[in-house]
Amino acid sequence: MKIQLKKQNRHQPESVNQTGIQAKSLTDIRPMDNGLVTPQKHQTEDINHQQIQKKPGFNFAEISIFAGGARGLTPRIQPKFFDRPENITQQSSIPIIQRKLTPDQIKHANRIRKARGLDLLPIEAAQQLNSVEEATEPTPAANEPVANQQLDQAPKSDAKRSESNFQVVQDYSWIKSSLKELKSWDKVKEQFSSDQKTMWQLFDFRQWYVDSLISVLRDTYPGLIAKSVGSADPTSDYDITISTPGSGNDVEAIKWFNTQVRKEFGVEPGTVFDTNLYAKDYLKVEENIDDTAKAEQKSDRDLDQPNRGFSKIGSLSQDVAALVKQRRYMKQVEWDNYVNQVVNSITDPQQQKLIRHQYEEADSIYQVAAYDLLGEVKQEMSDPEKQKIEKQTKLGKDEEKVISNLPDGDYKKTIRQQLLGAEELQAITHDNSDLVLKKSNELYLERMTRIRTMQQTIRKLGTGEPTKVEALKAQIQQILGEACFYAAEAYHSEGAVKHIVAGVQGAKNPDQKAVIMNSLKPEHFLQSFNEQLGDFLKDLSHYANAPDGKIFYRSSKYLYRLFLAVAELRQYKLKKLQSLTIESKRADEIAKDIDSQLVAIRKGNKKFDSEDEKNQAAVDAMKGILGVQTTSDLKVKILTMAQEFNVKVRSQMTELSTPGRNTSKDYFRNIQ
Repeated sequence: MKIQLKKQNRHQPESVNQTGIQAKSLTDIRPMDNGLVTPQKHQTEDINHQQIQKKPGFNFAEISIFAGGARGLTPRIQPKFFDRPENITQQSSIPIIQRKLTPDQIKHANRIRKARGLDLLPIEAAQQLNSVEEATEPTPAANEPVANQQLDQAPKSDAKRSESNFQVVQDYSWIKSSLKELKSWDKVKEQFSSDQKTMWQLFDFRQWYVDSLISVLRDTYPGLIAKSVGSADPTSDYDITISTPGSGNDVEAIKWFNTQVRKEFGVEPGTVFDTNLYAKDYLKVEENIDDTAKAEQKSDRDLDQPNRGFSKIGSLSQDVAALVKQRRYMKQVEWDNYVNQVVNSITDPQQQKLIRHQYEEADSIYQVAAYDLLGEVKQEMSDPEKQKIEKQTKLGKDEEKVISNLPDGDYKKTIRQQLLGAEELQAITHDNSDLVLKKSNELYLERMTRIRTMQQTIRKLGTGEPTKVEALKAQIQQILGEACFYAAEAYHSEGAVKHIVAGVQGAKNPDQKAVIMNSLKPEHFLQSFNEQLGDFLKDLSHYANAPDGKIFYRSSKYLYRLFLAVAELRQYKLKKLQSLTIESKRADEIAKDIDSQLVAIRKGNKKFDSEDEKNQAAVDAMKGILGVQTTSDLKVKILTMAQEFNVKVRSQMTELSTPGRNTSKDYFRNIQ
């Protein structure tokens, strides 16, 4: 079988024939059964099986890129350019590619070399090479080897660790082998966290590997912006948000990234690297991974906010999105009791009705999302695996008690199955977290694709249908909150993103932080508080079988942010917000104590001779800060605090109110 490439117009690229390619090197391209996807569809889910339009006059096929070798890291196959069809002759079943690199190929090869910390190739030397593969080797084959070549580090920016000394040739093979064997960053931390030198090597390899893939994506999607926000702690995650302003290519890029890592390591990026790629959500994305990429980038901007009365709908949907995070990590009976205590403490009947509706909406969204995820996960499980999960899944005493009081019949069976479904999902997550992550990523990207389609509709409408445009903006906020339910370790709401990601993590100085915080509304701080509570409950659940001390320091990051939300709401917006019962001293002082004692233990800034000593130190710290020594007591105290905080804040907010009837009609008439 021969690969036939249709002649392409420089302005209107046509699709190639539906024949896939698989190769072991740039000069060994073999046909296979999988079909190529036409360039117009912009799909990169499996780069081995697809072909993408790179630039006018070229077909850009991307194939899995990394392989170890005796000479260190050698890319198995880099993204490669097919010359124009008239320059390709066919012999037998294998096409012959041109033997010298084009200027575009040289540029691409040097971009990859730069990301890997290799010296850039002069044009004269690169033109003598036969392939991009050769051009991206540590020592180009066409030139005499450079003895004892000292590798340069990757481009510097505020996303890089200044002490990074990862060496491609020396460190690549053993690290990759270790990761392929362990298949989990959690296992990496368990095995190497006590060996700081090794842990830093793994940390630097992860960043180098991920940044190399990002560099490949920049060539596929010129102008792609990438930003990492987080800690430089070797045990921390390395999450990246990307944006391709004015298009949905950021979603397609994430599909490709996830596929490539899974093909290389057998699991999702979030499993093997604790790295998740997110599509641009509420905030504009500003490059901080490769400063040299800025020249090709368009300026990004924050998510468009709805106006014309639709802002209330957007605010209500964001409030619900934050509450969904809480609901996800509460049992049904626990959730119902918590909601009743909040709602019953509201004195105004109209406000009480609205707030109950918000919590009920959050419960409904959670039920639907969990049901969809469970269904997707079960499709990839064998019958014995499903039977095993069903046998070991049981309801708690509280749930059984509630069900026992229901009348017999279909309704009772439905409620039981609904509650068991949530338990099944939790059990599967415990046994096979990577499968749940894989399906979660797919569902997240499906919803982000829908959002990008709606944003494209808004761009096409322009100023022609203002009511429809504003309704779609409000709907985008709602769907974005739902999409983030599936995004690993992501904040669901605009408030949490603006408060923590932009204000706490992103501000470069106190003045900039003050500007960001003053721009927020009270409901943003409320959303952030409620999401910190949800993540705090998530950690309590995740470490449920661990000693109290370990649970205390593992959950301390979100406990710290919880008190920070209280303190900064009071500092910047509601200056007369009454003290909470839990505040034996001001919330900002409690936050500082948690950060300096418990978060410090979590980050490894405090040294201990044993795990028992470490856990006891955390117990002692928690006793001194909040006066509790057990996880159960801590949970009760924090939930009580959350109830009180929500009542006090919601009673003073005006934005969370029911939109007018005409606005509601216009909304449902115009959404997609």
